[in-house]
Amino acid sequence: MPKFNGQAKVYRSGQHDVICPWPWYSVPIGKVMLVPILSSAELGRTIRAARQAQALTLEDVALAAGVGIRFVSELERGKPSARMAEAMRVLAAVGVHLIAEVPDDRSSP
Repeated sequence: MPKFNGQAKVYRSGQHDVICPWPWYSVPIGKVMLVPILSSAELGRTIRAARQAQALTLEDVALAAGVGIRFVSELERGKPSARMAEAMRVLAAVGVHLIAEVPDDRSSP
């Protein structure tokens, strides 16, 4: 569970602790990058980067996700959207998984 430590954030991932300066853009853990998603713009940048890294077109992703090209384009540009189901399908189409950071009150003294 992530814990704050001054201006750094400590991620405990299995047997490894990763200390990240805060704020940060991305943190490698093995073959996975942790990217904080604090806004629709950050979600869009993450989707675009994943799509481009795989040499996928907007049309490729739209077809794989079952949404329109315009929706993928707007999502990548950070347009706020209440269409979470479609956004989740786009994330799956580019291989991005969202993980919620939930405070663990049980570990408090």
